[in-house]
Amino acid sequence: LLRALEWLARQGLFPATRMSVDGAIVWRQHWIFLLRGTFGPTLFTVLSAGLAVAGFSGRPVLLAALWRPYPWAMVALAILGVAWFWWEYTDWGNDLYMLSDDRIVDIEKRPLFFSEERREATLGVIQNVSSEMPSFLAAVLNYGDVLVQTAGSGEFTFERVPNPHEVQREIFRRMEAFRERQRREENERRRREFADWLSVYDRVRQQGTSEGSAPEG
Repeated sequence: LLRALEWLARQGLFPATRMSVDGAIVWRQHWIFLLRGTFGPTLFTVLSAGLAVAGFSGRPVLLAALWRPYPWAMVALAILGVAWFWWEYTDWGNDLYMLSDDRIVDIEKRPLFFSEERREATLGVIQNVSSEMPSFLAAVLNYGDVLVQTAGSGEFTFERVPNPHEVQREIFRRMEAFRERQRREENERRRREFADWLSVYDRVRQQGTSEGSAPEG
């Protein structure tokens, strides 16, 4: 099932759990939590729609005879089931964990205009990154939590992401690249400062030489 979902995601027919957006990597929670969240509303919708079709066909006969609005009530319940499915699907898709070249971002958002929480921190303040699979099922399905400890911004938790060990390694890779860029920028800044200092020193030395060689009035 998971391989089929991965294939559908690659074809663009199913939401991906790992995406690349403008050089940043975006993760969602594992597909099992999408399936778990949408199973109830899917079953509810299918049953309601089936009962609606049966009701318009006059079945069950006794219920259709005693309560004429029965088929339309089932239609209303089916529509409610579709709305429930949309809520669960959107709620799963709105929780995003982002990793760019210079920062991590944790977005937790409810559907419509309900609460949204966004936290972010630069890679330079990360102190430690660990990953864990909380259960045997998590190990079988290869999902877990990635814990990112930072200085000053608290702890970030990428919850229930697929392949948490790979997520951890990717964070470490980007941290090292970020620090290497910082080292190069610091070396370049010091080189420019030293070049500026030499330029000023050379001008002062030349000015002193010119004044010392000038004839006395």
